[in-house]
Amino acid sequence: MQHPFVSYLPEFLDSFGGHYPPRADFDNWPESFRPYMAACDEMPERLSTLNDMAKFRHWLEERFSEVDITETEKEITARSGGFNPQLLGLLSCLAHLLHAYRWGTLPVTDEARTITDMIFPEALWKPYMQLNAYFGFGYMGTTFAIITCNGIFDKDGNLQGIRCYWNYSAEIKRHEEMVKMIAMKVDMSFVKFARILFHYLQLGNGTLRDHESHVGEQIWALDEAKKCLKNALKVIHSKLMTPGTELERLFAPYFQDILGWGIPPTDIGSTAADLFILHILSAFLGIKASHDSAREKLPATCKKLLSCLDVAREDRFKVIGLSHPGMQLRLSKAKKGLANVYYHFLMGHRKRIIPYMKYSRAGASGLINPENIVADSQAYMLKRALDFTSVEEECNVSMITESNLSQSWWPEWLIILAATLCLLAAVYST
Repeated sequence: MQHPFVSYLPEFLDSFGGHYPPRADFDNWPESFRPYMAACDEMPERLSTLNDMAKFRHWLEERFSEVDITETEKEITARSGGFNPQLLGLLSCLAHLLHAYRWGTLPVTDEARTITDMIFPEALWKPYMQLNAYFGFGYMGTTFAIITCNGIFDKDGNLQGIRCYWNYSAEIKRHEEMVKMIAMKVDMSFVKFARILFHYLQLGNGTLRDHESHVGEQIWALDEAKKCLKNALKVIHSKLMTPGTELERLFAPYFQDILGWGIPPTDIGSTAADLFILHILSAFLGIKASHDSAREKLPATCKKLLSCLDVAREDRFKVIGLSHPGMQLRLSKAKKGLANVYYHFLMGHRKRIIPYMKYSRAGASGLINPENIVADSQAYMLKRALDFTSVEEECNVSMITESNLSQSWWPEWLIILAATLCLLAAVYST
């Protein structure tokens, strides 16, 4: 019997056209979609030149006051039978327009932060809600809508840029593009990472787990997952969260603020924690999400893939049917190594954002008191450390010592070497 993740991953990738992040289409749109992109292209200049919440909202309302959304809704319905790249593009376009309407200026004002209830223009809200119902996530702007569906790719799948912006100044717009592209590049590692987990879980089913060669292959898979994760995450701290850069001054007021939402009941906006590769890693390791509504901001297909990792966790990192304790030690250490990469990224990231947030009073999950930034960060790091406790407990191998390693019929290094060659072929052939 296959693990649910193994069974569903191919269907998941098909639901996004074989890629993740999926390739959105911003060009081949029906006529009824085109006014939205025209407004989105004009929006950065209006945000900048009007520089007034009420005036900007009035402009956007007037822009769509004569638009008949009946045709828009019909075109959305007609494309709702499966993967459709035009719907992904429209979703990202509408998310940018709605976040701009919600905040009204860049930087965001204290007045806008006090607003907790709002009526949006019907021509924007109704198609956005229709798309949200189709994709299956909450109504707030999400990382999936703002980042994941906003990439421009060449025919070979290389990320060339982003389509939708908020900022008008050439300098600030360049930084906005860099931030969004870095986030996309992190999630571009998802497919490789998921395929490694696919093979790990495939090897952990049934009698396969009874063979030392398959356990060795799983150990290698966890090491490969660790390398993949490190390569994906290092770009954030090497290019995005480097202290003392111009981005440190610009990030919070011109990008972080407008990513927020601040309207109950689902008031948390887009955050780096929403990157799907981090969701998959957390579910695989059994680590709690950073906030309770984290999964609700994901499409239904993403939630289903995560739920596949929620089941049958108790034996995921245990060697069953073998008398060789050395293999269990290696498997547990490999799992702990993967968890440590994630843990150190979270702790380091939290420390690095403190100087960034001194330029803004808002975070994705609410207002920030500058006097409490350090204390709040320390409390957060303690909470996340406790979230990793279950991983530490599952990796507890204190009763297994290195002296046990000589008890195998075959040298363990030889088992793992053979397994490595097998898994390399399997991963890169899928």
